[in-house]
Amino acid sequence: MLTDTAYKWHVIALDYRGFGHSTGSPSEQGLVTDASTLVDYAITTLGIPPSRILILGQSLGTAVSSAVAEKFSREKGIDFAGIVLVATFSSLPTMLANYSLGGVVPLLKPLNICPPVLRFFLRFVVDKWKTLDRLAALTAQTRERNGRLRISMIHAADDRDIPCVESVKVFEAMARASVEGRMDEPVFLETKDARTEVRGEKAFKVTWAEDDITSK
Repeated sequence: MLTDTAYKWHVIALDYRGFGHSTGSPSEQGLVTDASTLVDYAITTLGIPPSRILILGQSLGTAVSSAVAEKFSREKGIDFAGIVLVATFSSLPTMLANYSLGGVVPLLKPLNICPPVLRFFLRFVVDKWKTLDRLAALTAQTRERNGRLRISMIHAADDRDIPCVESVKVFEAMARASVEGRMDEPVFLETKDARTEVRGEKAFKVTWAEDDITSK
């Protein structure tokens, strides 16, 4: 734990099972349990209200963070101060289907020309990490109970490990889930363009706000 008494903020981090100094073997369910236990400890034992807790995840950590946020929303109706996802992805199978080693050497991408073969290999991916589905569900849950959701996504355009298009997929799924009913594609794209702020070459910021739901 890191603490700054001047600004009254604390950073709590953990090594998931099987990572760092933690024992055990990592799994999707196990990692979500570990992170959920830490958040529950902060709320119930340390007495920190969710309105003062910001969840931050990077790479695989974004999948864990998303799963934890959705779990607390679904089971307890809890909204956090914010969620920050750095280099997220829609799901592990989807990302692997287009993954290139070092951004150069494609692994499964050549199999896209033969979907049945690609699906066969992706069947062996045990942990799916369906972040897109979880965040879309989280957004819908928050909208239905008139809750509060603040999510910021950061992704480098030249990310060699996780293509930035993965964050775009997640963002668009959340944006669609934030409105009631189905938004036609032309309307969605027009709305997205209107809310996009160009910050430089390959740099932009999109803010999608619906009542008390905001994604960036």
